[in-house]
Amino acid sequence: MMVQVTGASLVGRTTNMRLGTVAVARAKPPAYAPGTLVGTHSIAISGVYGMAFDGTYVWAYSDVSNYLAQVSTAGALLNSYSSVGGTGYTLTYCAGDLWEANYASELMYKMSTAGTRISSTALALGSSYAMTNDGTNLWVFMVSGTLLKISTVPAITTSYALGATYDGCYAMTFDGTYLWSVSYPTGNLNKITTAGTVSASYSLGFTTANHAGLAYDGTNLWFINGNGNLYMISTAGVILNTYTTLGLSSCYSLTYGGGFLWTTNFTTGTLYQIAA
Repeated sequence: MMVQVTGASLVGRTTNMRLGTVAVARAKPPAYAPGTLVGTHSIAISGVYGMAFDGTYVWAYSDVSNYLAQVSTAGALLNSYSSVGGTGYTLTYCAGDLWEANYASELMYKMSTAGTRISSTALALGSSYAMTNDGTNLWVFMVSGTLLKISTVPAITTSYALGATYDGCYAMTFDGTYLWSVSYPTGNLNKITTAGTVSASYSLGFTTANHAGLAYDGTNLWFINGNGNLYMISTAGVILNTYTTLGLSSCYSLTYGGGFLWTTNFTTGTLYQIAA
């Protein structure tokens, strides 16, 4: 005999019992609407401009204290490492390591996920405030409007002079096909090919984008710039939603991982976990 138990939240895991087979309910993970503040976590590391995700852990880098923080997707501070990088506004994870471009010393720092400095290589990285990667290469945007393609050797392989229209870039991400950047003070969102050509530029009016974060969740782009707002943007350059009540003032960093967006308050070191 079989007894079937049904309900809106039931998943068909079966358990053999004396009288037959009963479908037992299994709890589903909670579902959150995009833009929902899921949690706030204290990692007590202020001065964060750069954040990254390595597939397992969230990473935050402090430009003020030069601390690198490793955080679980439950929001727990697991480790903090000092003096592994330099004075920089960037952080990305590529080819098994963390990378930080130093705008002051013009060094590219390569850091292991064990919190050790692997190398620091002199590159022409002055005024480099935004970085991302395409899985193989690093991409650094200079304030001058020059886009650099950098191998993980590391070495600058190609330099693209995109011009003053695209200068002041403080945020970058990659969607699997295109590079995306936001320029300051124009507030334009730029879609750029990996051949270094601008495919499209959208005027979204982010005029306060000095120090900002940009992330891609697999479908949409997300932007934050310290004014307290979080923006969901389509890859067609349309603002889909603006979230104004999350308390995200002084948040300039952004990454996506584990199904959530992560950003850190520059002053307090509070880590915010937000549904994407």
